[in-house]
Amino acid sequence: MAEIIETRTGRTWLRDDGIVQSDGKPGAEHSVHDALENVAAIARLSRGKPRPSLVCLRHVKTISREARQYYAGPDAASAQTAVALIVESPVSLVIGSFFLGLNRASMPLRLFASESDAVAWLRTFVR
Repeated sequence: MAEIIETRTGRTWLRDDGIVQSDGKPGAEHSVHDALENVAAIARLSRGKPRPSLVCLRHVKTISREARQYYAGPDAASAQTAVALIVESPVSLVIGSFFLGLNRASMPLRLFASESDAVAWLRTFVR
């Protein structure tokens, strides 16, 4: 069975297809401390090899501005080749896309309403 790292705000594991998956806990509120902990979990599971990440935000309540900046920054990029964020609805997808247009990530990052579409996109980044 794959190693699962549980943090205050989510669970993270390395899938058989080489993608690191993180599922946010219901009602989680991410601070910059949580961002540091979650990126460290991704780095640990990646074992020094940057990998694409699938992050499910369907049940997450909030992510602070500082946490969003850290998730999009160079420390996170050193462990991830790309990030697909799964969001709750088409409306949040539009809002998230607008936000991403204002805050450039250090790695390819896209929002998806469909997990299968997100995984298809991430597979192009598996090395």
